[in-house]
Amino acid sequence: MKSKGNIWYLDDGTLLGSMKSISEDFETIKSASSSLGLEVNPGKCELMVVDQLSQEDTALLAKFCSENPEMRLIGNEDLTLLGSPVLPETIEKVLRSKLESLKLMANRLESLDAHDAMFLLKNCFALPKLTYFLRTSPCFLKEEVLKEYDKTIQTSLQSILNIKLEGSSATQSSLPVRLGGLGVRSAWDISVPAFLSSVSGTSNDVNLLLPNLDPNMVNNHFNDAIQLWFNKMGPNSVLPSSQSSQASWDLPLCQKIYDDLLDSAISKSDKARLKAVASPHSSDWLNAVPVPSLGLKLDDKSIRVACGLRLGCPLCHIHNCTCGKRVDPNGYHGLSCRMSYGRHSRHDHVNRLIKEALGSAEITSRLEPTGTSKLDKKRPDGISYYPYKNGRCLAWDYTCPDTLAISHVKKSTSKEAGKAASLAEDKKLKKYRHLNNDYYVVPVAIETLGSYGPYALDFIKDIGCRIKESTGEKRATLYLMQTIGIAIQRGNSQCILSTVKDSRKMDEVYYL
Repeated sequence: MKSKGNIWYLDDGTLLGSMKSISEDFETIKSASSSLGLEVNPGKCELMVVDQLSQEDTALLAKFCSENPEMRLIGNEDLTLLGSPVLPETIEKVLRSKLESLKLMANRLESLDAHDAMFLLKNCFALPKLTYFLRTSPCFLKEEVLKEYDKTIQTSLQSILNIKLEGSSATQSSLPVRLGGLGVRSAWDISVPAFLSSVSGTSNDVNLLLPNLDPNMVNNHFNDAIQLWFNKMGPNSVLPSSQSSQASWDLPLCQKIYDDLLDSAISKSDKARLKAVASPHSSDWLNAVPVPSLGLKLDDKSIRVACGLRLGCPLCHIHNCTCGKRVDPNGYHGLSCRMSYGRHSRHDHVNRLIKEALGSAEITSRLEPTGTSKLDKKRPDGISYYPYKNGRCLAWDYTCPDTLAISHVKKSTSKEAGKAASLAEDKKLKKYRHLNNDYYVVPVAIETLGSYGPYALDFIKDIGCRIKESTGEKRATLYLMQTIGIAIQRGNSQCILSTVKDSRKMDEVYYL
């Protein structure tokens, strides 16, 4: 090849040079087809003019195009490689195409159940469709298009969940699940970390492919991305140690957004909510695949309440509860109302799950046992028939303290995530201390927003390990926590919805 640049991978090639050298090289390639067993397909070839052509090159270009009419002559705005834009002029056209696809898909998602639609939007149709382009080109240069993409995602999410996303709730929804968000990430937030990690991870390979590249040549887009990252993080920030990892660039930005939300929270209830939803394992239910037969799918009302509670969105109109107390738009009163039947169903459901999990671990147990204590009529929620640990049978008692109850917010949950669960477990230990000689007593406290008490976390993890040993399923603990999380969210929804009496229905119409 006479062209200065010729890059080959299997049967794909790229030539870079003058019009004369490319014309001669193209003829050389075609003449070698018989010996190689490969033929050039002009219909799949693209020709691009980078610099202004001289009069001689213009004549050569016209001749070349007439000899190869099937070859496509493209401009700067159409130059892509494997679908990814090569030049900044191409980025907007590619992003606009993806934006139109997202809008079409968002309209179709509204026809599905809310839980299914949110799961697909989060894991398939929002950012996953854009990640490849964010990593292979400086898409952050097109801030306006990316923010329009994010607005479309937010509008779709708001329509699917039937909740109002604005201000801090919209910002929180775009955070990763581990930091209290819904995991429906923002394209604008991801664009800089994606590009930085991709360039850092491929720099060594680029140097091997192009050993004659001038070492003083500066990647202006990379430097612009670095500057933008510092602008978001602050001037005193330090570059991550593992620069080829996207998470190393992304997580500090997400943590800063979360910290800003926490610092700007006006009420103690908001601080308690933000700390609880970002605590370990409180968000496992959001990662569960919505399979109805496994009890992992929430109905439209339940998923709306679960996500609304998580983001601090208004859930209802101001009204009086059936107990007579006032219910604010956030609906928090229903979570701790003594007259709420949802509290009992939630309690029974989680206890059944614990019993079934013990059964999967080959530990036979019984709910609501009688005769466990001769001193009083107090009894735990369940016991095992055979020794569980240290030669003693298991006795567990489950409770679900409300993270957002006024008494808990003032004293504990606004200061430390999971504190209400920890205090509840201490009370359970004192309540059943007379059983310690005969039983291995375990208090299980999991708050309404998912924070685990220390005993509950160790107990659930221990059951998960036993299921793993019994069945060989490595993800048993994760599945168990997801199932318990879904049960708690379903119970929370029942608690909040039961603060209003059911309206009279027009069932008689259907009897005609």
